[in-house]
Amino acid sequence: KYQLLQQLESQLGTDWRTKFASFDMVPFAAASIGQVHRASIIDTANGSSSIRQVVVKVQYPGVANSIESDLRNLTMLVKLTGFAPKGLFLDNVIRVGREELKVECNYLNEMANQKAFQKLVLADPILQENNVVVPSVVEELTTEQVLVSDYSPGGTIDKVTLLDQDEKNRIGRMILYLTMKELFVWRLMQTDPNWGNFLYDVGTKQTTLIDFGIFSC
Repeated sequence: KYQLLQQLESQLGTDWRTKFASFDMVPFAAASIGQVHRASIIDTANGSSSIRQVVVKVQYPGVANSIESDLRNLTMLVKLTGFAPKGLFLDNVIRVGREELKVECNYLNEMANQKAFQKLVLADPILQENNVVVPSVVEELTTEQVLVSDYSPGGTIDKVTLLDQDEKNRIGRMILYLTMKELFVWRLMQTDPNWGNFLYDVGTKQTTLIDFGIFSC
């Protein structure tokens, strides 16, 4: 809790609590380099006040600063143990990993990726027909180490194995279509496509795409 408070104060100011209507100090999910909290803010965008449910991703303190030493230790360990297979260009692998981790550690990059991807999804009639969404970002509360987005209900998409075959087929076709669009049309791909980054809501049949920290163009 102390580290969480430190991060929120350093990123959003000592008055960070006044920027939220509510904030759950207990995380409800984990991200690769941070943890995620439920919260709400007062939304006055349409001229009237309303409560907007959001999620707040807070980066673990010191992650960005430890990348270099961690990768250096990993390189030494792999070379000493001989775990790396022959023909693997280890130095190149470490270089690419270093670059991607540094990008992922800056949530302002993730915000830009998320906004770009949301625009593409909104413009695609097939994805809209299949109820695919990308949450909006709360830009005024997003910093290098804190990312605030709209809350979307749902669980990880692997749970659809329990649904009827027609719905499983629809979701499978949708994910395949999305992948092909990313690769061959948009030329912009979310390169961490684990099932935890696809949320599916059984009641609305909505699929929410989250976590845009690592992208390839």
